[in-house]
Amino acid sequence: MSEVTIIDKQNLITTLKLMLEPTRTERHATPDVSWVVPMVRDVLLEEMIVHTRGNQTKAARHLGMNRGTLRNYLAQLDEVRFR
Repeated sequence: MSEVTIIDKQNLITTLKLMLEPTRTERHATPDVSWVVPMVRDVLLEEMIVHTRGNQTKAARHLGMNRGTLRNYLAQLDEVRFR
């Protein structure tokens, strides 16, 4: 059986804290952390589709979302890839 790589939660937390640090000391600092949620979401969706061998209904069920919502996210991923 292959070894599973787990996302290093502590590394993600440390990275976010470093990016947000200026907002604690500077009044007008505006760090850009908008990449976090879309990046994690996109990776998770793609991996779940691979895991379920393309079965969107099963993937949506595992993710706790409606199949239509999953299809919308996947369509958005395809738009970004083929621009």
